[in-house]
Amino acid sequence: MPPAMLALYSRWWQLETWLRQLVYVELRARDGAEWEGNLDAGTQKRLKQDRRHPYMASPDWEDPLAYLDAGKLFELIEENWDLFGPTLLEQNVWSGRRAELLKIRHRIGHLRRPHQDDIGRLEQTLRDLEGGAFRAFSSYNHLRDPDTVDPSDPVVNDWLRGNHPDAERLIKHAQSQYDTHFRLRYSVRPWADSVAPGQRLSGQPGVLWHVTLNQMGRYTHVDELWRDYCMNERARELLVHLLIPDEVTVRATFAAVDDPDEISEVIGRILDSVIATSSWHLPERSRLDIMYDPLDDLPPLDPRVQIKTGWTFVDEYTRPDSIFRASPYPLNPSPPAAGTMAEGSV
Repeated sequence: MPPAMLALYSRWWQLETWLRQLVYVELRARDGAEWEGNLDAGTQKRLKQDRRHPYMASPDWEDPLAYLDAGKLFELIEENWDLFGPTLLEQNVWSGRRAELLKIRHRIGHLRRPHQDDIGRLEQTLRDLEGGAFRAFSSYNHLRDPDTVDPSDPVVNDWLRGNHPDAERLIKHAQSQYDTHFRLRYSVRPWADSVAPGQRLSGQPGVLWHVTLNQMGRYTHVDELWRDYCMNERARELLVHLLIPDEVTVRATFAAVDDPDEISEVIGRILDSVIATSSWHLPERSRLDIMYDPLDDLPPLDPRVQIKTGWTFVDEYTRPDSIFRASPYPLNPSPPAAGTMAEGSV
C-alpha cells in the first residue's frame, strides 16, 4: 500500500472514531438508555442483520453507531447541534467542512486514489478539533461531590448516605475485606445547565453519575469483569462507560436521566462483580520491560469499556500536549507531561 494512502486512512479513522465516540456520550447524557431512538431505521436494520451471524461477531457488534453511515453521522450531529457546538467548530464552519470531508470519505470507501490535498484537509480539521476534544474529555472527568445537592435524590440517598440494601451490605465489607474504596461523584456536559445547590441530580439531562472503586493494590481482571454474571444485559444498557484508567481503579458512569432506582441496583451489581473478579496478584509480566502494563495485553472489548483513553484520565489538570497528533509543529514547547496521549488515541 502506498504510504500516503495508509496515512490518509489513519487520519480518517481518527476523525470518524472520535465523532462516533462524541455522539455516543452526548446522546447518552441527554437521552439515557433510550438514545438509540435517534438513529435511522437503516442503521437498526444493519445491526439486526449482523447479529444473525454471531460466529462473526466483532468487538463493536453491540454498538449501534458502528453501523451508522458516515453521511448519517454528520446529519445526526447537525440535527443535534446544541449538543456538539461546544466541542466542535462554529456551526457554519462545520457545515462548510462537511461536504469536503464526505468527499474524502467516499474516495476512501470506494478505494479511489486521493486528491493531493486530502491528507492536509484532514489534518487541518483534526488540529481545529483539538480544543473541543479537550473540552469534551476534561468536562467528563471534572468530578464533583454531590454533598450540596438535594439529599433526597434517590441515588444520593442510596449510595452517598448508604441507605440502599446493597450499600449497607457492600461498602464497609469491600473496604475492610478487600481494601476497595467506594466514591460517588458526578460531572456535567459542556452543553448542560450547571447544578445549583440543593438541586436534584436524577432526571437532569447532561449530568453523569461517576462511581469510582479504588482497589488499593488489587488488580482488575477487566475482561472477566465485563463478562461477569452480575453484569447482566440491563446493567450494560445503563452503563455509559466502564472506565479503566489503571490496574487498580474501576469507574462506572451512568446518565442521570435514567431511572435512579435502576442505577442504584446496577451500582450494587458492579461492586459485587469487581470484588468477585479482582485479585491481590498482578498477572505475571510477559516481558522484561519495566514499563509493561498488563492492561495492554487485554483483547479488544466492547467500546463501552474504555482502557487508558482520554475518557479515563484527561482533565483540566492533565492536559495532553496533543490529542490527535496532527500538527506539524509542537503544540507545547515544553517536554510532554506524563500521561500524554499516543498518536491516534482518542
